[in-house]
Amino acid sequence: MMENMVDIHCHMLNEVDDGSYSLENSLEMAALSVESGVSDVICTPHSIPGMFENYAGEALNERFEIFRNALKEEGIPLNVYLGMEVYGNDNTADDLKNRHLCTLAGSRYMLIEFNFGANPQIVNYILEDVADCGYVPVIAHPERYDFVAQRPAILYKWADKGYLMQCNKDSIRGKFGRMIQRIAMDMLSDGLFSFVGSDAHGALHRTPYLEYAFNEVEDQFGTDYAVKLFSENPRKILHNKEILIGV
Repeated sequence: MMENMVDIHCHMLNEVDDGSYSLENSLEMAALSVESGVSDVICTPHSIPGMFENYAGEALNERFEIFRNALKEEGIPLNVYLGMEVYGNDNTADDLKNRHLCTLAGSRYMLIEFNFGANPQIVNYILEDVADCGYVPVIAHPERYDFVAQRPAILYKWADKGYLMQCNKDSIRGKFGRMIQRIAMDMLSDGLFSFVGSDAHGALHRTPYLEYAFNEVEDQFGTDYAVKLFSENPRKILHNKEILIGV
């Protein structure tokens, strides 16, 4: 089993979005992560205006500290960090400048998502604004966006601009359907992904268990690439180091 994996996309922090619904559920998720070979998790609650009003500040920090202390009390050997899955919109760049949003573990990298049916031109504008602020966009689960399926060339433009992309482990395993699985595997083959994350929302459904996805990538593309996606690149985020795109 692969050990010391780092999960950069996980809704493990309790009662802040549509992920973990209780502290007990968060601890169950944490135990599953450890069981699957994960040593570090970045908690990434949704930040969606009008839906999940999560912003950098005391309230979110306090909830995170309660969870981290609970992990220690329960003896669960998981290192956790605070981040955010930011819903990209016209205010994202300003919110970044004003430090209203959390980047991944306080790094230069920001996890960002979009509406699955978003206008790709607007998406590009938002990503450019984020990059102009000095941050590196980490695009969450691009394999799931309708506009990517319709215009896959956009992926290569993002890569050329230095934007990083994160694949969901359930996309690799076909949990979102065959088309999304095919897109994910094609992107993996072309070296477009820099990370695989769980995007976990619970302990029973969409779990943080990464071992099976690691094994699938290892079988299809080799150990070195799998280690890069599940451990080496995500650990560079924890240390705010440069991440190069490609196999």
